Amino acid sequence: MKFVVETDVGLKRTVNEDRVDVFVRDDHRILAVVADGMGGHNAGDVASELAISEFKKYFTTYNPTVIKAKDWLTYTFQSINQSIARHSAMNAGCEGMGTTLIAGLFEKQKGIVAHVGDSRVYQITKEKVNQITRDHSYVNVLIDSGEISEEQAKTHPKKNVLMKAVGTEPTIQPDFYEVEFVPNSYFLFCSDGLSNKLTEDFMQSLLYSDKTLQEKASQLVKEANQSGGEDNISLVLLSNNEEEV
Repeated sequence: MKFVVETDVGLKRTVNEDRVDVFVRDDHRILAVVADGMGGHNAGDVASELAISEFKKYFTTYNPTVIKAKDWLTYTFQSINQSIARHSAMNAGCEGMGTTLIAGLFEKQKGIVAHVGDSRVYQITKEKVNQITRDHSYVNVLIDSGEISEEQAKTHPKKNVLMKAVGTEPTIQPDFYEVEFVPNSYFLFCSDGLSNKLTEDFMQSLLYSDKTLQEKASQLVKEANQSGGEDNISLVLLSNNEEEV
């Protein structure tokens, strides 16, 4: 498995509140993490930085013979939620901060994704693009109740309002998705600064072009900026193809 990481402040923001990283252990387990600090609140960059740094710490000591992956991810999300809430309460200027959080834990070709917020994970093959995660957003509540269509949700004035974020509630429970690499495929983890700007068709066509993996990731960011770049843009692109990094 190969991967690249990209993050960019975008064209309109002065601070990058996204944090993104991939951690690799000696036992070949891989952890991909994306955190998008809540831009409408104070210190979103502090919240996302706390989330990434704590995940790194917990991943270092994770013992898969003692605790199952899903249980470990649940524990880690809850611990990070408490850390962000505690920091928010104890530091002036950080009140109400929070972050989206996606973590994908991979062992060989199989993985489990834990998700809170509206950052996304896509699985992309030559045949189709599958959005693995479902946004914890106000517009998805409206879709589920039948009040609006998915097409209307794309331009709804409250499309960026979150119903769930890490650090803003006493407890948190992520959604879980079991995933598996199929031959010649990709997983794209990204903040909404990317997913709001690019179509699934464009992502698919770019990933199956002749560019290197790094060039593909960089082009995704470039295209999101050329489409407006109003938000921070971050991604992890994982591949099991034979292409160059």
